[in-house]
Amino acid sequence: MKVKEKVLFLLEEKKGEYATAESIAHSLGVTQLAVKKAVDILRGEGYGIYTEASKGYALFPGNDARLADSIEKNLLFAADKVKMFVYDTLPSTNTEAKRRALEGAQEGVVVAALAQTEGRGRHGRSFFSPPDSGIYMSAVLRPYLPLQNALLITTAAAVASAEAIEEVCKRKTNIKWVNDVYIDRKKVCGILTEASVSAENGNLDYAVLGIGINVFEPKSGFPPELKDVASGILGSESGNVKSRLAAAVLDKFFTYYENLTQKKYLEAYRSRLLFVGEKVRILRGLSEREAEILGIDDNFSLLVRFQDNSVEALDSGEISVVFSSK
Repeated sequence: MKVKEKVLFLLEEKKGEYATAESIAHSLGVTQLAVKKAVDILRGEGYGIYTEASKGYALFPGNDARLADSIEKNLLFAADKVKMFVYDTLPSTNTEAKRRALEGAQEGVVVAALAQTEGRGRHGRSFFSPPDSGIYMSAVLRPYLPLQNALLITTAAAVASAEAIEEVCKRKTNIKWVNDVYIDRKKVCGILTEASVSAENGNLDYAVLGIGINVFEPKSGFPPELKDVASGILGSESGNVKSRLAAAVLDKFFTYYENLTQKKYLEAYRSRLLFVGEKVRILRGLSEREAEILGIDDNFSLLVRFQDNSVEALDSGEISVVFSSK
């Protein structure tokens, strides 16, 4: 183990408490200069380490280096593409990832939290993010893509999340167009992609991919407005499942992301599409129309048949209340 990793784990054990360079050096059997260099490297990698002349060093109390390390150790394909930062609580992982992106964070920086106080979903909705029950993480991406192809990021993440849940948790999943993963017709995962566009060429300057997964049922249950539409995947923790699931999602996503425009995950998405052959309400802006879902086209647009028998491919909008015809 490198000196910086030893320093990190020692500060993690004393999270929120100061330790002098002298005491750290003595504990690790290294010089105080080696400790200072290690701290400088850790700060450069994004770790929040405070310094006070008389007290020494302290790791920002919200940072969970052990969980970050556990997720990274479970990574395979994405092992050299991802750098994890895990916090006990954040207002929003997307907000923190956007802040880092604006400060120049490289692609693959992933911010995760054990809870969010201001978790966000699509269309300005909140995302229920209680402590100890879910995975809430956001990745900084810098794809060379025009804005109209940003949907590929969301759809790739949906398939990656669905496949990871099936592999790690052994539960069959479906995808509700365009960005939600369901089990037994209840939502277990939501995805929010936010992007900044370059004024020079119209391509994405950066994108932040947020993924929230309800791994377990919250101890206090879901709030009344969610209890009939949301669910946890598992009943209890088993074999460090959060770390394994987070790593599997990232591995699968970055596999697809490497050749995003090839849409290698199209059939995997299509085979999991929820509500095919059923009647739903399609919401677009202030309009609301009843339609039957037919499937998706090769651009991930939703194919629907309206009551007047017209068929359209929708690249925006939302599926609302279901009128089951089954």
